Amino acid sequence: RTIWRWVSSGGSFGSNSFRQHLGLGTSGVVDELEIYWPKSKITQRFSNIASGQHLEITEGLEKYEAKVLPILPLASTGKD
Repeated sequence: RTIWRWVSSGGSFGSNSFRQHLGLGTSGVVDELEIYWPKSKITQRFSNIASGQHLEITEGLEKYEAKVLPILPLASTGKD
């Protein structure tokens, strides 16, 4: 299956996050991830990416970085 997305900040007020979440269903791997950077006109391709991880991709760098996102616990107000 192929998934296409156009990602932008959405403007100056109420900007959108650049973070994307792709649901892969039961698939354990992304065969190919292609990113086109319109300002530099660079196209980057990454292949055989394991599912279930958070990636940081930087324009122009040959490799992505797998990130561990912190777990933010919700505090109880004691009024439950």
